[in-house]
Amino acid sequence: MDPTPPSAVVTPRFSVTIDSRLELVAVVADLTRIACASIGLAEIDDVEIAVVEAVSNVITHAYGGEPGHPVHVRFASNASWLRVDVQDYGKKLDEARLAGARMPVANDVCDLPERGYGLALIKQVMHEIGYQSAGGQNTLSMMRSVESSVALARCV
Repeated sequence: MDPTPPSAVVTPRFSVTIDSRLELVAVVADLTRIACASIGLAEIDDVEIAVVEAVSNVITHAYGGEPGHPVHVRFASNASWLRVDVQDYGKKLDEARLAGARMPVANDVCDLPERGYGLALIKQVMHEIGYQSAGGQNTLSMMRSVESSVALARCV
């Protein structure tokens, strides 16, 4: 893996801006799959889950489910890293909540609740997470190494 801090070495690839409507999250999911495949990242499903969760959280929590607000998603990469930035102008994320996010414990992964652990899921799947809020603009940055695996358990 490239030892250089990934945020310093990635090249912008493409971006999309969607309206804050949950039915548009599928567009971001498709672009996430394209970005992962273009750099040979094997765990496409895991990264897609993290990005979709981040965008869904912006729509649901930052914008309160209200349509008509922009959600910007930028993809950047190099041979070793994928970086995805999700940007909004809604309610700021409580950074203590992000820092303290933990996966719930269950005897069977299929028994986990459907809601309430999105931030923990993002932290588990992505290798680096950063959050900034300044001037009314919030940005969640997620980094994933191409070379190492952090696969989630699967329900079959």
